[in-house]
Amino acid sequence: MNIFNHTINDVADFDIPILLAGPIIRRVDKSKICIWISTSKNVRARIKIFRIIKTINGNSRNSRSGSTFNENLSYDRNDTLSDVQQPNLQLIGEGVNSPVQLGDNLFINLIIASPIKRHDDNRDSQSFTNSIEFPTDELLAYDVELISSSTETGQVETITLKDLGLLSGENSIVYGLKKNKDGSLSKSKDSNHDDSNERFYPYPRLPMFYIPDTVSASSLNVLYGSCRKLHGDEEDSLIIGDKIIQDFPYDLAKRPSALFLIGDQIYADDVADPLIDLIKELSTKLLGWEEGIVGLERKLGELVKGDRSEIVSKYAKFSTEVGDNHLLGFGEFAAMYLVAWNQLLWPKRFDQGSTNGNSDSSPPATKYMNEMKELEQSRQSLFGIRRLFANIPTYMICDDHEITDDWNINKKWCNDVEQSTCGKQIISNGLLAYWAFQAWGNDPESFDDEFIQKIKQYLSLTREFSRSISQKYQDLSSTSLQTSGSAKDTVENFKSDQEMDYHFIMSRNWTFVAPTYPLSVFLDCRTQRTFVDEEGPPYLLSSSALNHMKNILTKSGYRKTDPLISISPTPVFGFELAESVQYFLTSISGSYKWDLETWRANEMGFVTFLAFLANNFNPSYCIFLSGDVHYAFTMQAHFQRHRPIPNQEIKSSFSSSSSSETDYDNKIQSAIPVAQLTSSPFRSNSLTNRMVAIWILNLVHRVIVSKKKLFHLKGLVTKNTNKVQRMDYDYFRILPDIYDLKNGIRRIDKYRYSRKQIIHFSRHGNHKSLLEKIKVISFNLVGRHFQATKNERNFMGIPWTEHRLLIKPKGQSTMPVLAKNNIGHVYLDLNSKAVRHTLYFLDKGNIEYSQALVCF
Repeated sequence: MNIFNHTINDVADFDIPILLAGPIIRRVDKSKICIWISTSKNVRARIKIFRIIKTINGNSRNSRSGSTFNENLSYDRNDTLSDVQQPNLQLIGEGVNSPVQLGDNLFINLIIASPIKRHDDNRDSQSFTNSIEFPTDELLAYDVELISSSTETGQVETITLKDLGLLSGENSIVYGLKKNKDGSLSKSKDSNHDDSNERFYPYPRLPMFYIPDTVSASSLNVLYGSCRKLHGDEEDSLIIGDKIIQDFPYDLAKRPSALFLIGDQIYADDVADPLIDLIKELSTKLLGWEEGIVGLERKLGELVKGDRSEIVSKYAKFSTEVGDNHLLGFGEFAAMYLVAWNQLLWPKRFDQGSTNGNSDSSPPATKYMNEMKELEQSRQSLFGIRRLFANIPTYMICDDHEITDDWNINKKWCNDVEQSTCGKQIISNGLLAYWAFQAWGNDPESFDDEFIQKIKQYLSLTREFSRSISQKYQDLSSTSLQTSGSAKDTVENFKSDQEMDYHFIMSRNWTFVAPTYPLSVFLDCRTQRTFVDEEGPPYLLSSSALNHMKNILTKSGYRKTDPLISISPTPVFGFELAESVQYFLTSISGSYKWDLETWRANEMGFVTFLAFLANNFNPSYCIFLSGDVHYAFTMQAHFQRHRPIPNQEIKSSFSSSSSSETDYDNKIQSAIPVAQLTSSPFRSNSLTNRMVAIWILNLVHRVIVSKKKLFHLKGLVTKNTNKVQRMDYDYFRILPDIYDLKNGIRRIDKYRYSRKQIIHFSRHGNHKSLLEKIKVISFNLVGRHFQATKNERNFMGIPWTEHRLLIKPKGQSTMPVLAKNNIGHVYLDLNSKAVRHTLYFLDKGNIEYSQALVCF
């Protein structure tokens, strides 16, 4: 049997296909193009990169100029184009890569194509003859070949994307024309394809992408978003990205050049009931052996629904509240990524009887049926999502759900897990899968052979350990009641080696820079934290993490005063009302339930980060792209750092009556104009509750900022028809201590102490009085929203100020904060320094939008 033959029916019986996932376009620039795939066989993978040369009346024309299809050409999805109709494809790059084996039937390939020279092609005067770089600002096509030696015949077999059934039919990953129901051809919305008088040759039936010119760039055009739960409510908004490219496949002015996935690509802690059996079975099939977890006296395959919740809380010390089906083994994490990216691994139908003996009307049975319904909707979206990944460079960073909810949320959480060998093994498994399926393609050069060898070594030890405890189970079920000495030794050795591997992979900084212009730095805010107390909110980036960011940006060619794109999983400038309520609720029920890990929750960390950006990079403006919070908005902000004020200067400023705002403004040391763009989630649950909560906060926001309502403070509100009425938030609380104005010396008083407590107030509320909790909410909802007086400003020392403005959008939704599932689209005009932020969402199957503009 040819190993490349597979059908959907085979998959249902777990005769898994040769291509497990992909192709996914990862990092691209003029020097290299990276394509990621996962296979179930040990095959060599080759990619070929083509330039598209179309001939019109004997003249060559490349894809930069655009073209139109001739509607008289036969173009059936089940037929191949004839040689006459195929455009000329010029091979301009190729690469071959050997796979990294992570299981008996799990191989990861990151194939890197380099440009090649051509000296024998005179068909196009602009052909790729002398350059050693890939061309920019024009569509390029590619094909993937899988090369294997047959053990039966000894012959070399080669298969392409066409052979895999990915270039036509229902599984096609190609954009282009398709037939209407009446048999006519439907056109894309591409403006370059509206002139029916020109007879051009069509584009090839291959996946395509383009590399933007970063030297003479006039704009940046990207999609972004986060948080994709397969059994979430309503539709998956990631599919909108596929629809955007389908509408404009050949128009580079409208087609996005990159996709940023900024956290929670999978939900390892919240797996749907109908999906967990598939994950378990696929995991064993991928690895070829059944995985073991330290401290667990059963095989993973023997666990039923509910068992995992006790394991992750009692043994792993995790804090997730939905851990009934929590992923544990590396194979399970890998299987979850594959299922999230390839619908062909799904069974033809889910088992409707797997409700653990409950009646059809019981809550567990109802939950099971609802999840099954949501999963079926995900199955339908996956065809387009797979096509999207195959046609756009994609960059990914993780957040917490790739490992577990609340991962590293505070020092106490980290200390508890540090004492659990089981917890550390699960985290290592999740991080290893994150590297293989996400991080490796972001910047391949940052992972050397030593790192990859460590990964292989860890899996080899896990396999040996798993076989050892499997033997232990067999001994206990037969005559021996004691584990053999060799098995005990293996377990103890594994614990020791696993401890070293855990710290090795946890010490990894996952921050990277994507080769866009402006440069895009993706921040690892999850593993590079610093904690100030046991349960208080952390600094999301430590000092060493900030220096690492500086080094890689400098290495990537960043020049001071250039604009900068910064990708942070959680918003740097958040929606203040929501974060204030979150802050208060945390004081009652603790950090875990309300996820108190925002940038502003720890103001010192917030200011340290922004001051570091201002002092080391001095960007002309900074755009933050974020997700995580399960709502979306557009914020315009401004951060200023001021020179510290010496004691004598403070005394003189108070003794002089001529002190003015101008004197204060002249003390600015550095400043950053900011656009905070937030899109989240692609798909998650509790949509109804989310929409109600955000509707209330939108209403409260309008009440607070409206001069016609409860508050009217001079200088705080202005009327603007395009924006929510203005309110600036000024903060002056970051100073180690307070000046005694009378004596000109520093002191700490009761006022300062109370503010310090509020800044770090996140402990469980049993030891706090109700009055103290009321003070917290009062401070956050009122005190943070109005400017300090000039005297207080001087009293606090004025080390920094911040202003933020929530933008009211236009479109089908004009609410400042959007709660529906959505995907973000960013268009930056570098000449006018304007950012158009569009949030797309689905309403009864129709694509709607909310659009805001930020000008620097």
